[in-house]
Amino acid sequence: MFGSYRKNSRWCKELFEEEAAEEEELLSAVPLSMGAWRSAPSPNYDRNENLLYPYSELDYVAEFPLVQLPAPHRLIDHVDYWGEGRVVTEKGISGFSNCYNVNEKHKLVSGGSDVDRKIPNRIPVFSSMDCDTSHYLKDSSVKLVTVSRGRISRRCARDIARMVVRNIGAVVAFGYDDDSEDIKNLEKALKVKQLLHCPKRRLPPALRELTAFNTYRMYVHAEYLEEELQRNITERNFKEALAISKVFKTNNYLSTIHNVVFKLLEEGSEGGNGSVMYYAYYLWSNKEQDIVKKQFPEQFAPILNGDRVSIFHNKYNLRMKLNNNNLCEVSTESLVPSNKINTWKFSPIWQNNNLSFKLQSVDEKLYLTLDNNKIYGVREVFGCKPSNDLKFQWTLVPILQNNEVFFYVVNKQFMHGLAMDSEIKEGYRRVIAVDGAISEPDKFSWKIQPLIESYSIEQ
Repeated sequence: MFGSYRKNSRWCKELFEEEAAEEEELLSAVPLSMGAWRSAPSPNYDRNENLLYPYSELDYVAEFPLVQLPAPHRLIDHVDYWGEGRVVTEKGISGFSNCYNVNEKHKLVSGGSDVDRKIPNRIPVFSSMDCDTSHYLKDSSVKLVTVSRGRISRRCARDIARMVVRNIGAVVAFGYDDDSEDIKNLEKALKVKQLLHCPKRRLPPALRELTAFNTYRMYVHAEYLEEELQRNITERNFKEALAISKVFKTNNYLSTIHNVVFKLLEEGSEGGNGSVMYYAYYLWSNKEQDIVKKQFPEQFAPILNGDRVSIFHNKYNLRMKLNNNNLCEVSTESLVPSNKINTWKFSPIWQNNNLSFKLQSVDEKLYLTLDNNKIYGVREVFGCKPSNDLKFQWTLVPILQNNEVFFYVVNKQFMHGLAMDSEIKEGYRRVIAVDGAISEPDKFSWKIQPLIESYSIEQ
């Protein structure tokens, strides 16, 4: 009871503080001259396209019935909040010639050859702090909203969020600092429409013409950002994938990362998807271990953390080990007849944007490698003291089969995949490395499991 009271009291206090801040913003707004605006020349429609139903020549008349834009069953392509039309000055190009411009009711063009003329295709708001275009523009009616120059107050941010279309809409803010109050206000408002910051997203050609601003931030729907994450992982643009992942984390959309990972594994089918392991490593090495632990299959974190694991062949569920001659084999019995736990440890190596692993037998302190000699497309697999040779490095390619995650283990130098010999010798099968295409899960895939400390051995 008291906990609920404290929670409600805290919510009321935050609401009161926000309303007080908005009231202070309204009082701080500086009114523009009505006389100067009325006597100013008409908008320059030689330089700017004259769109349907602009209110450039009318004062703010939101108290009267108005024709709302757009027409029924249509969307507005572009609204530039605080826009003045296309303006060219010594500082560069700002604004656009073919969109609606939201601005203060008595605001005039502030620069360029059209300075002190009325703003083309203008949709008025009462002031820079009292922003409401709902009498002029319908809710969820605009595909693209850009904003620059002016302050993004709470009311301005809410108005932008109100007009932009939820699923296909986008918002681009030019020239604001990433940690500014303007951006904080905008991002808070855009969450209602599930629009999130899309880092490093290249601007469409029409927006690249603006040269007056050095920075921009683009906001798109979470579903689109999910597609961007998937594309960047597939194309191995891991720096961009990391940035998008941080956005999902900040905005509590972590389950989206989980969906993308499993979708990629499913699409990889029997051929696997090596990019998923790369992506996991990139997150892990950039202090995002929690994402890997919670949103990836359970095998990924122990592998990347260098924990002790057991390795089993997929089809027969037989444990991989080194024998007394340090040759790699699997036991054909349900439990390993040995005093050893037969565990392994992966050590990641990142070079030239490529990921590989050294695979160590923890019990023998030897590293898995291949024989230089190949007989009928097969090489012997054994443990040896470590070396920097590529034949000591292995690539892990995760695959999803029957809702379980397995791995192809592929030698980096010879491109041979680990498999199990069909011949049984003294209760064991050899682990061999086979040349050729690696796409048969029953033959090449392995299960990697964290060490079970309570593992018992029958004598």
